[in-house]
Amino acid sequence: MDFCSEVSTAARLSDGALILVDAVEGVHIQTHAVLRQSWIEKLTPCLVLNKIDRLISELKLSPMEAYTRLLRIVHEVNGIMSAYKSEKYLSDVDSILAGSTGEVGDESHELIEDDEEDTFQPQTGNVAFVCALDGWGFSIPKFAEFYASKFGASSGTLQKAFWGPRYFNPKTKMIVGKKAAGEGSKVRPMFVQFVLEPLWQVYQAALEPDGDRAMLEKAVMSRWLPLSDSILSMAHLQEAELQSLYLMMGQGLKPVSSAKAGNVVAIRGLGQHILKSATLSSTINCWPFSSMVFQVAPTLRVAIEPSDPADMGALMKGLRLLNRADPFVEVSVSSRGEHVLGAAGEVHLERCIKDLKERFAKVRLEVSPPLVSYKETIEGDQTNPLDNLKLLTKSSDYPSFPWK
Repeated sequence: MDFCSEVSTAARLSDGALILVDAVEGVHIQTHAVLRQSWIEKLTPCLVLNKIDRLISELKLSPMEAYTRLLRIVHEVNGIMSAYKSEKYLSDVDSILAGSTGEVGDESHELIEDDEEDTFQPQTGNVAFVCALDGWGFSIPKFAEFYASKFGASSGTLQKAFWGPRYFNPKTKMIVGKKAAGEGSKVRPMFVQFVLEPLWQVYQAALEPDGDRAMLEKAVMSRWLPLSDSILSMAHLQEAELQSLYLMMGQGLKPVSSAKAGNVVAIRGLGQHILKSATLSSTINCWPFSSMVFQVAPTLRVAIEPSDPADMGALMKGLRLLNRADPFVEVSVSSRGEHVLGAAGEVHLERCIKDLKERFAKVRLEVSPPLVSYKETIEGDQTNPLDNLKLLTKSSDYPSFPWK
């Protein structure tokens, strides 16, 4: 949650989003936040299950146990997205019922079909299984193409069979369901048999005491299943010709005379007109961009002053620069004249103070202990929900409620 501002800023500039989930830790509150952010910004999400290697080397899971864990994570993430879809569906239904009752049946039927479809389906290729540390990763279409020539089947058929309760019958060379495969102990899904078990064999061979285990794993897996291929295959890259404002290249800026649509450039001379964000247009008929929506509000605040009072001007200039660079930062002046800096959490606050000292203000600072914001309020007249309950018995064993 400390870096939700970076997520919101990047989401506004992106067409899609990679939702990264730890295969060991599972779904956390951060996962809910970034999923909602991608839903609000109408991005095309792709799920990335990271740290697959820890299921083998640390948790010592079998391929079947790992498949069960991955299946549960995918179902849980789809459940979160389904809740957002249901919320949107109910809102659309209310809008339809509130308006003119025309052809409601067909439209509501279409909405129900969209709501019932899972967002993340590994067989379609929008779910990647990766190990970012060792530099390898894969998606189901990659393995489907790998086995298509061996089985003499189409890659599309194998894609559908490599996820879910689909089994391979070695006698008939057919893909069957669980009932046809039997209930024997050796029956396992095709994803386990043809995808996870080869991975487990590679890692178990690397776990032998001879040789450098980490280097062997990284060399073999990054060569066999490159991470870049799995991630970039889920996105469509576009090329644009840059003619020459400022073109951002790493930490440097390259002057250019013009830039085509789709480029991200730096513009100089607008500092005094922009507080945090703005919409630039050559015509007054342009509708401004909506402001960014953050999932949390700043919770930690500190008072900042320079160690040398003569550096107050540099501090104020640095705070203005930090306020523009980080859209989530809040800079204010208290009733006692103190400059107060608000951040999302401890890590975010430490980074902001470091940026002030080293990049923006470049002076020594005195920082107060952090203060956590607590706020309460009361909304409207509340009624006791127990007033609507009917007493079904007159027994004196039940206590009466004194409040109204």
